[in-house]
Amino acid sequence: MDERPTRLITVEEFAGMTQDDDWTEELIDGVIHRSPPGYMPHGAACGNLSFAVEEYRRATKFGLATIGSGLVVARNPDSVLAPDLQLFSAPRPPDIRKGWPTVPPVLVAEVVDRVSDYSHVMSKVPYYLAFGVDLVWIVKPAIKCVEIHRLPDQPMPFDRYQWSIAGYLNGAIRGQHDLLEGGDVLPGFSCKVSDLFE
Repeated sequence: MDERPTRLITVEEFAGMTQDDDWTEELIDGVIHRSPPGYMPHGAACGNLSFAVEEYRRATKFGLATIGSGLVVARNPDSVLAPDLQLFSAPRPPDIRKGWPTVPPVLVAEVVDRVSDYSHVMSKVPYYLAFGVDLVWIVKPAIKCVEIHRLPDQPMPFDRYQWSIAGYLNGAIRGQHDLLEGGDVLPGFSCKVSDLFE
């Protein structure tokens, strides 16, 4: 559900707006996009994933993890996305503690529990990759799998428009009987995909 403005909205204007419901609002290319709250499987998967990532972060002193907070991924036109989870590394920490960071996290995760959500989330993936996010996980409770998109696997220079047109290049899927691993982005991270849906 979109509200089409007569002109594009900036990050600063978006930050000053108030909201009187629990829908998620994101700014994409200067236009506000609204999404209803996730269903119960969305919340359960978010909780389980954040637990696994937080265990890893604490054990490795990796950096900072946040849940449901905004991230400025583009300017002119401005985009502020709200991934379900983001993980910043110690060498690449968020640049601010108030407001929305403008530094790419190493990991972004989005949980999808409706068909319409998948389309919306997939439209955000090229923004994350173009911004410099190394690893994007799309968690799908309905079919118990995780879709993986890694920046190092994409053609360079990365072009978010071509990526979308070409059909979401170079992604991978991990099913419920597989391990979800962090690879060279999150060395040593591993959890069973099925654990995200318990």
